[in-house]
This record gives sequence, structure tokens and C-alpha cells, in this order.
Amino acid sequence: MNNILIITESRTVAKTIAQALGANVLHKGYFGKGQIAVTWTGGGIISSRPKCKFQFTVSSDMTADETFAANFDFSVRKDSKGKGNRRASEKDEAQIGVIQRLWRDAATIVNAMKPSAPGEVIFTSLSNYIGIDRPVVRMWLTSITSKEIVASLENGGNAPEYYAGFHDNAIAEHTIGARPIESDYAGLEPSQGLWCMADLKAAALTLWGWAPAKTAGVAYALYNKGLISYPSDNTSTLPLSLAATVGDTFANLRHHPVLGKKASSVSVTGTESVWSDDTDALHAVTVTGLYPVDLSREEEMLYIVIADHILDVFSPEKSE
Repeated sequence: MNNILIITESRTVAKTIAQALGANVLHKGYFGKGQIAVTWTGGGIISSRPKCKFQFTVSSDMTADETFAANFDFSVRKDSKGKGNRRASEKDEAQIGVIQRLWRDAATIVNAMKPSAPGEVIFTSLSNYIGIDRPVVRMWLTSITSKEIVASLENGGNAPEYYAGFHDNAIAEHTIGARPIESDYAGLEPSQGLWCMADLKAAALTLWGWAPAKTAGVAYALYNKGLISYPSDNTSTLPLSLAATVGDTFANLRHHPVLGKKASSVSVTGTESVWSDDTDALHAVTVTGLYPVDLSREEEMLYIVIADHILDVFSPEKSE
């Protein structure tokens, strides 16, 4: 029996988690060794559809999860490339079969989806589809780094204090049909402080004319590779607890062919405006200590812009 099953969206993230935990033996549909298995969904593998458009079952004593389960049907997503009566792809059918088997044999399930509302919906939809009750722990990874992965599992998950409310709001908004409205970033100037996702979108639009959705996709790819922290929507400060980590990151950037010279003159001191005593698990976007390799052209472009901006914020001129 695998005592612990860790589930994430991306195969890349699953591989990184498995390597950090020494469970990186590849099996069909998952990585695993000993008492740990790490698998992936490939995004929202389970679709949720309202059972009835005209009747909604809800009461004051029902939780958001109970309301979601009572009013929606869950099924493996249909193949978007199919025509007519679309069916689930063979690949998705095989992967959900792997996840079901691992879930049934596990003592504890670890939700390692992205620290976002869609991540909560993807996991909860999967849980409802499988329908096997197991204790669930949230692995809340603001950065996909070995240090954070190991610490999270050792601490039984590192979800922030507000996580329960965050989860309930995410599921409730999805259940009642709320949809996020994409802001119009035309003409916006990126913040001069540290950046959040909105600032990244504004910067990429200004520099390259990228649509917001494209910027988000490239940013999430960098996050999945462990190269930047999770790009949250509206947080532009860093917790003081990350000071040492940021210092190590600057030291690593000194070896970068484009950013090295600037990084050599930057330190974490003298920049009080970027730090916060708030221990919020989500924070401004920052590059991690991992060295960027095997990036696509667009990933490299966005990575360099993010790192360059961080170095500008921490430059001696800005801190004076």
C-alpha cells in the first residue's frame, strides 16, 4: 500500500516533487518509491456539469463542498479534438484509472495543485468523481523547490491559516457559476514595486503585445518548472521570512549571462518597502534559486524580465 498519494496538475511538477522526496522511480502514470506515490491530472481531467439547470439543492447547513457534490455530475473530460459525440481520450481514461487505483490504496491524499481557486476546483472535482473517502492534506507550494516540497510534507502540509475560507470561496464561486472577468490591461503601467500577475500582464502587453492569457500561460509554465513563485493576482510584497532565500537567488543570478553584472551589485538590505510582516502564503512574484535551463524563447523572455525587474527594485539606487 502507498501510504501517501500526492496529486498535482502537471507531470513536470509531479516529477520535481518526486525527485525532492526520493520517490522518482517512473511507473505507468506516476512516480513512486516506498510509501510515496506522486501522480498528475494533466489539468482539469474531471469535468463538472450541473445536474439540473432549473433546480438547485442547497440549505444553510450544507458546506460549499456538499453543495458542489449535490448539484453537479462529474465525468472524465471530453476530447476537445473529437467531433460529434465526443468522448474522453484514451490517455485521460488511462490516467484516471491510475489515479483511482492509487487513491484506493492510499492512507492519505496530498492535494498539491496550484495554490489557486482553479486548483481547488480541479482537486475537489477529482475527489467527487472518485468518491473514496480519505484524509486530505493540502501541499501549498508557492515555489516548486525541493526545500519547500520537503518542508511541506514534513509539516503535514503548509496551507496558510486562511486556507479553509479560501477553499470554500473557490468552490462556492464555481458552484454558483461565477466566472472571473479578465481585466483590460491596455494602457496600464506595471507597478514600480514588486510585481503580481496583473503587473506581469501589463509589462508583457507593453513590451511584446502579449494577450493577458498568453502571459499567464508562460508564467504558469515557469512556476511549474520551479523558476518563479506562484504569480498571485494582487500581492506585491514579500514576507520577511524570505530574505535569506532572496539573497541566495541574487547570488545565483550573478552567473547568468544577461543578468550577472546587475546581480553582482544588488543585495537584500536597504529595501524596507518590499518587505511585509504578513506571513501570507502568497506573495509577489520572485525568481527562485534554480538556474533557468531548457526554456522556450517566450519563457526565457518572461523570466529575464521578471528577474531584471526584481534586481531593479533591489538596486542600490532604489533603496537609497
